[in-house]
Amino acid sequence: MADRLQPDRLPDAEPAERLPAPAMYLGGLSVTLAGIYAVNYGLADTSFLLLTSGLAVLGYSLSFTMRRLRIAVGPYPTYAAIAVWFYIYLTLSGAHSDSAFAPFGASDDRGRLLQLVFLWLGVLHSFTLTTDEWVLFSCVPSLTMLSLVSTATADVPVQYAFFVFIIGSTVMLVHENFLRTQRAVKSGAALETHAMRFGGQAQLVLVCVVAGFAVASVLQAPVEVVGQALALPAAMRDIARNAPKPLRKLVPDVSVGEQFSVNIDDGPVTSSDQPLMEVTSGKPYYWRGATFDQFSGHSFTNNVGQAAIPLSASPGGAITPPGPVSGPRPDEVDAGSSANVFTTPSNPTDPDARSRRNAVFAGQFVHIVNGSFNQIYGAGTILQVRGVMGGVTYNQSEGLEPSTALGVDAVLYVLSRVPDSDPAILRSVGAAPAYPPEVANFYLQTQTTDPAGDARLQAVASQTVAGISNEYDKVMALQHYVSSSCKYNLSTPAAPRNVNVAAYFLFQSREGYCDSFAAALTMLCRYAGIPARVASGFLPGTHDPRGYYVVREKDKHLWTEVYFPHVGWVPFDATAGAALAHGSAAGSNGRREPFLRWLVSHGPLPIFAGAAIIALLGIVAVTEARNRLSRVASARAWHAPASNRQILVWYGATCDLLATCRIKRPESLTPDEWGDVVAARIGDNHIDARTAFLRLTQLCSHYRYSNEVADAQDVASADKAYRLLRTAMPAIRREMHEAQEAPQA
Repeated sequence: MADRLQPDRLPDAEPAERLPAPAMYLGGLSVTLAGIYAVNYGLADTSFLLLTSGLAVLGYSLSFTMRRLRIAVGPYPTYAAIAVWFYIYLTLSGAHSDSAFAPFGASDDRGRLLQLVFLWLGVLHSFTLTTDEWVLFSCVPSLTMLSLVSTATADVPVQYAFFVFIIGSTVMLVHENFLRTQRAVKSGAALETHAMRFGGQAQLVLVCVVAGFAVASVLQAPVEVVGQALALPAAMRDIARNAPKPLRKLVPDVSVGEQFSVNIDDGPVTSSDQPLMEVTSGKPYYWRGATFDQFSGHSFTNNVGQAAIPLSASPGGAITPPGPVSGPRPDEVDAGSSANVFTTPSNPTDPDARSRRNAVFAGQFVHIVNGSFNQIYGAGTILQVRGVMGGVTYNQSEGLEPSTALGVDAVLYVLSRVPDSDPAILRSVGAAPAYPPEVANFYLQTQTTDPAGDARLQAVASQTVAGISNEYDKVMALQHYVSSSCKYNLSTPAAPRNVNVAAYFLFQSREGYCDSFAAALTMLCRYAGIPARVASGFLPGTHDPRGYYVVREKDKHLWTEVYFPHVGWVPFDATAGAALAHGSAAGSNGRREPFLRWLVSHGPLPIFAGAAIIALLGIVAVTEARNRLSRVASARAWHAPASNRQILVWYGATCDLLATCRIKRPESLTPDEWGDVVAARIGDNHIDARTAFLRLTQLCSHYRYSNEVADAQDVASADKAYRLLRTAMPAIRREMHEAQEAPQA
């Protein structure tokens, strides 16, 4: 009997009473809060962020405290959480979303509501944490939230939230693995080894986080290629579009819309040939959805359009063009008997009617053939829109958003005012004209956090327009400079985060895609004293012989718009004259260089990082396999009957109970010797508990080391002994605590 008994190595041996691990709960809370922050990012309702975050903190605190005090609640909190979550799901997915479960302004955004469903799942889950393993489940709703948000925006705050998620989830995985290993090695030893192992766990977390981000930077490009290759082909989408409506749901929709900010030069992009809309128009135009004014050095933000204005609906109203219409007229298009007409207000950044020169009123018939549209697109400045929509919001950056996403087969009639882009008219504006304050205040901003890059842009702009006498020729000279200096390449890697990306694009990388060209031309115009902004939307598309333009996903585009007094905002596209970089195709998916060649071209660091990650993963795999195989071999080596194993399970659970009273078994003691020690520690105040433990020790020693089979009576006796000890344990723990405090008093 010299061998040390290791009951937790046996099959089905599970400690009954475990104290909660603070590291698990802190990691879970950080993971949940990261997801909540990501969902609330971009919303103006701060109270909803505070509400959901506060509930999550309350849930984790309550769950931890109840486990610490050993208040058994059973599965009822889980049942209640499922019921409440199901009610919230039904409420959010209904026709009228309850504002108590959705922040202000998000109740009509179906994409945002899906994020809210998982947000509430994470919040309610925090009230049901009865085991450390269940805490680990918090990664699931949080990762889903972050994934849904990242499909709509990749802004820096969302990246920070994902970074917090990586750290929190890694802490939980490492610590949970540590706890399982400790329970497998020595029953009852986890409490005294937390402090000893904390430094090693912290180091392992740091290594995992750093290695994770290193391998992510290495694998980013090839993963995007694989993801694009695995995407559903456009042909299959076309087949699905013509299939019955129930079958269409099997094909994932493309979410089409705009955000309040757009990152510039953010890494390789991919797109497909999938048609999104068919636009009937007299001329090909840029179909604009949003504009951006404030430049941070790495992104453009829509500060002008922060305030959303609900437009009044005119049921069954008629479109009233102010003048002759180019393209389809309103009376030629049937948008449905239940269609509403929405009219946009006058915009202070547009010339008024009295001073405006030669504007064209363009009619467009828009038919959505794929995707889910959260934005209304049209040429120039949209004046009126007619369609089956419950509501439309408008902002001063001339963006229009439907209250409910527009799906397949939705039709709209859009009436726009398009400025005259005749060079003669634009040259007549002259040099250094007076700009309205509303335009100058927002669209002449130049300063960023990169003074060196700002200075280079200023010097190039001044040198390029020197000697030119009118604004139009200045813009054309700047556009020629951008398009002749840089090449178009969809596979361009992301720019460094701490530089002015417009300057980096013009003077260092000299390769990029539409956002880089648009940002560079916009900022050069501003440094030349000409108001400019970045516009986002779609290229005109491909003209179909049947009389409309087919606009595809690959036509998503950014360009520059320049303000001319008495004319308005005129589009300029620096990508139009740019040469293609080797291996890239304009307006389509860029061909990427082979992965190994790409890896070598980025220097030794990616190769070293990749080799290190592979080595670490190999070590983990070998260690885990060896550990599992040793456990299997150990279990197979001892062919004990199930009744004998059950007695050892009760003995192991009792050792865990004693560990909570700081009665820990040294490795050098046999079960019988340890039984004498425990009996002395329990004392005469709990004779029944002492007798029960000695009886359980006797059964354990006998059936662990003999060939006899325990009968039902012995198993019942072991069960009874364990239950008696569990009942007496609070009193024993209290007396031992008082005994420890007595000398200090």
